[in-house]
Amino acid sequence: MKKNINLLLFIFITILFAVYLISQNSNPHMGIHVAKNEQDDFYVTGLAELGWGWSNEIESGDVIKLIDGEHPANNKIVDQYSRIEQAQTMTVNRNRVERTYQIDYSTITLQQVLFYLVLPILYFVLATLLSLTLYRNYTNKSAFVLIYFMQLLGVGYLGSSLSVKLFPIGLMTVDFTLLIAPILFLHFIYDYMKEKGIVWFSRKILYWLYLFTLLIFISVTFELIQLPTKQVLLAVFMMIITIISWLLFKGFKLAKTEDRDLQSMYRMMLRTLMIAIAPYTFLYALPNLILNTSFIRSELSIAFIFYLPIIFLYLLTTGKMYLIKIHIKQLSYYLVLAFIFTLPLSGLYYLLAKPEFQFSTFGLSFIPIFSILLIGLYVKNYLDRRLRVTLFVDKNYYQESLYRFSEHLKDQNNTVSILRAFQREIEDVLNAEDVRYYQMDQGRLLDTAEQSYQALLKKIQPKQLHVGKIIQSGRTWCITVGRKANDDVLFFGTLADGRRLNSEEHEWLATLAYYTSVSLENMAKIEDLLIQLSQNQASQSNWINRLIFNWSENERKKLASDIHDSFLQKVILLKRKIDDNHLFSKDSSRKALEQDFEDIIFDIRETCRELTPPLLMEVGLEAALRELVKKCNLRTNILFTMRITDFFNENLLSSEYKHMIFRTIQELFNNAIKHSHADKVTITLSITEEQFELIYFDNGVGLPEKNHQEVEKQMGLIGIKNRIESFGGMILFHTEPKSNKGLEMVTKVPITDV
Repeated sequence: MKKNINLLLFIFITILFAVYLISQNSNPHMGIHVAKNEQDDFYVTGLAELGWGWSNEIESGDVIKLIDGEHPANNKIVDQYSRIEQAQTMTVNRNRVERTYQIDYSTITLQQVLFYLVLPILYFVLATLLSLTLYRNYTNKSAFVLIYFMQLLGVGYLGSSLSVKLFPIGLMTVDFTLLIAPILFLHFIYDYMKEKGIVWFSRKILYWLYLFTLLIFISVTFELIQLPTKQVLLAVFMMIITIISWLLFKGFKLAKTEDRDLQSMYRMMLRTLMIAIAPYTFLYALPNLILNTSFIRSELSIAFIFYLPIIFLYLLTTGKMYLIKIHIKQLSYYLVLAFIFTLPLSGLYYLLAKPEFQFSTFGLSFIPIFSILLIGLYVKNYLDRRLRVTLFVDKNYYQESLYRFSEHLKDQNNTVSILRAFQREIEDVLNAEDVRYYQMDQGRLLDTAEQSYQALLKKIQPKQLHVGKIIQSGRTWCITVGRKANDDVLFFGTLADGRRLNSEEHEWLATLAYYTSVSLENMAKIEDLLIQLSQNQASQSNWINRLIFNWSENERKKLASDIHDSFLQKVILLKRKIDDNHLFSKDSSRKALEQDFEDIIFDIRETCRELTPPLLMEVGLEAALRELVKKCNLRTNILFTMRITDFFNENLLSSEYKHMIFRTIQELFNNAIKHSHADKVTITLSITEEQFELIYFDNGVGLPEKNHQEVEKQMGLIGIKNRIESFGGMILFHTEPKSNKGLEMVTKVPITDV
């Protein structure tokens, strides 16, 4: 909770700081470089391309007589930087003709407005949008670090428009951002990959980088280093980027060995960083450092950091980074509504108040109105949920719920997920508490009900139970939603505000129960059909066997993904909490517990890899099989070897065929470990354009001298045989149990049948 408050406070402070920076941005960037001549007059030596002087036809050689009514020598910025900035009036002498200019935003180019006002404000809004989204839906530490990173970039971009005008606060903000932001990104990558179980460098490197850059920042700010500030900052920036690039490249090589989704995610984040900083690094910073010039204007190179919040928002909305997709859809909708209504309200403010139009004041009116509308939409949504039933009844609200629930049912693939979807819908719409479901067999609950539902249970008559039947006792209620394994399924719940269900809720809840009942019946039929197919697959045609095989592979992938994305992440988070909180005082106890967690995490990862081997599709069949042989040799006393003939060309195989071969060899190895009592197992593989051939041999006890079909069934060989035959292949066993010559199996499958 403390972290949440601190993080929210940080976001709030950055918003206030951003408003302050915008309010200071009241004068345009002038971009006039001056020098003193022999007559002690200041004359123009150069003009910045987007500056006020460039757009108002100030020329090199013009003599500056007055700045804000005073001699240029009295101007602090001219004295310190030999530039003219932050001025409101300026008197120029050209060819003995003096002219006084009024300096404001009405006399600058649209490009300066775009680069120094519009883009920084828009970027800060995008960064804050991303931060608020993460704050509302965060799952782990990396989300916090990403918030710090995006908010720092946001205020840094706003500070850059003041930095170019030589405001001290702008210069300090840009210096701090330039040094700290790259390390924050590395910190985010470190935490994100650690949550996935991958660590390839010590956290101490982050701490040393933070310490080093803070010392540089303090030295530059208080002028402790007698070197050009710009050159020092760019040199340190390039050094940090070099270190970070080397660390990230090492991480990329390590991510290649993990699952495909993580590798794709890591590659996308690296690509995002490269696109965002490459123009500034290689076209501005590096040329400035080496050649004292640049190939691109700084304001143009900085604009590429827009790629960061856009891509991260994309990763969030697609659910690839964190599982918060539903909330983001709602947030996107509210943002569009707030933006649409903010524009006319801001225009109405200018029509009624009639202030002098400036982009800075427009930003000061736009941001508060936009923020108030956005917060108001969320407050309205909350009040609707809490007070909808007591204040008013809207039939369309329940119709929308039924439509939403029917859409959710399309994504469910088992009876438990259907019941959980029903439970979530009730909790969301009725604001119900302690919603649970129980199975009832002939009037007896199979699970013990909560004490609060005992009075309600006494009212239940088994003969009266039917789908949609609602029974109430006080503020508690129950409803029958269908049958599961020949038992009635009843949902129990309690209304939070102490009331009873009204007539509209009765009708909605009964309809929801009918939807659930139909889904449960259909799912039960599908599950029964799959069970029958599995039981009778030996007598079925080949296409059914292959269908079952493909279906089982898909289920393996889903199961591995679910374990990796839910259970494994929770274990990793629990381990981190223990590391952070130091729950045990004795070091030995803590180390033992940490080792147990490491073992559990390793076992889960190994289970995921066995369910869906990542190397099979990423590297190929041969590499996946060699990895399988290596693991079997490590965990058993049997010597597993694999021989691949010159006629092995896996490019001839489809993905389905590769999975069949891998699963066949995997099951053969498992059977050898369990039943063979062998000390050597050898497989030989060959693939031609016509067929695939696998020869298996072990020096174990072979097959017993009883019914071979019964033995094959007990040892799991029947599954291998059916799988091979489903691909049009044949399998032969040869064994001599009395002579202890082991087991030889020859498999041939025509490739043309795939």
